[in-house]
Amino acid sequence: MSGNFGQGITIPRGKKVTFNTIPDLKDRDFLLEEDITIRINSNFSPIISGESTAALVTTAGFFKDKFGINIPVGFKQFGFQQWTGTDPISISFMIGIYMDKDAYEDVVVPSQILMSIPVPFLIGKNGGLGAPGVSLYSAVFDKNSNSNLVDIDIGSINIKECLITSAEPTISQEVDEDGYPIWIKLKIDAKTLWTANNEIIYGLFKPKIANMAKDSIMTDNTSTNNKRLNHNGQPVGS
Repeated sequence: MSGNFGQGITIPRGKKVTFNTIPDLKDRDFLLEEDITIRINSNFSPIISGESTAALVTTAGFFKDKFGINIPVGFKQFGFQQWTGTDPISISFMIGIYMDKDAYEDVVVPSQILMSIPVPFLIGKNGGLGAPGVSLYSAVFDKNSNSNLVDIDIGSINIKECLITSAEPTISQEVDEDGYPIWIKLKIDAKTLWTANNEIIYGLFKPKIANMAKDSIMTDNTSTNNKRLNHNGQPVGS
């Protein structure tokens, strides 16, 4: 099935989606059905909150009503925005899973694998639940032990160490001779395990081979004038 879907149709390179860190899907390619949305977000708040100025407002009101004097209740600098945190990178996309020869094996099984990742798993026979995602220990020391930590490749985009948080299926009404759907489309939401940072951002796109070769030629020249710089003026990858 690698590189193909449905009636042996080749998937264009920019629309090829793979989940190579999921053992049962590492040899499967899926079709990207819609454009990708990636959300990168940081949070900021003022250094002085509105609650902190309540006493000033009360005092100013008194002086105005009693003496007719207007005094400031704050200053524009109070609204200075200070970083309070950055969210993990989140990504939303839809894949199509199509029948090639066997609807159950080609469509149902991979859909079930992906849909099972964001939900708890049963422990024992008494209704016990195991948490989805990964443990802190496995994330730090043994990340290869848990297939719930996913690397997502979409064309030239590569997002490593993601958690699938949602998998919403749209199931075809058309079925094969055994009654299984001939295609399922999955809308997938995922987010990186760690806080977004510049290293993740610069690693979102796979390096261009021509640029890699050019960079290797320049390795003997230590001048930053010949190297690609990030927004802080530092050589990328240094």
